[in-house]
Amino acid sequence: KDRHDTLLSPAMLIESASPHSQAQPEQPKQYVGKGDRKFILERKIGEGGFGDVWVAHDARENTSCAVKIPTLAFEESKFVTKNEAGVLGRLQGIPGIPKYIDSCFDPEKDLTLEERQDPLRKSLLYVAMEYYDDLERIDYYCAGKPLAVKIQILLSALSILSQAHKKNIFLHD
Repeated sequence: KDRHDTLLSPAMLIESASPHSQAQPEQPKQYVGKGDRKFILERKIGEGGFGDVWVAHDARENTSCAVKIPTLAFEESKFVTKNEAGVLGRLQGIPGIPKYIDSCFDPEKDLTLEERQDPLRKSLLYVAMEYYDDLERIDYYCAGKPLAVKIQILLSALSILSQAHKKNIFLHD
């Protein structure tokens, strides 16, 4: 039989007419951003002392990125967000450091009243940066690898830290 000659059974007709079988409209997703730059939050991938890290869709560039959203008290969050954006900006150009994309640490200045009051906005404060979707946690990546590979990874990490230290940036984690 030709595929156009296939008959629908009564069950298939009932199922196709059922309101439950129709696609439900997708609910709007939460986002961060300012002006025409929106980062639509896709999934949370981590959390730490600063706050939460999300994979987001950069609607303007049509790419994925990572977005850090602070979870501290608001005034402290403003301080750490400004600091995080500044440090990331100073580290640009060092291999292994994600590219800075955007941030908001002064919502009263950077966002309109309408933007600040949008119920879909996840946070007023954020730092957006390049996202590497093929990275694994180093402990999982190193599991079962030869010692020489583990040493190379350690040396790469130490090189990044050394370059940060030359810029007077020190990790406290």
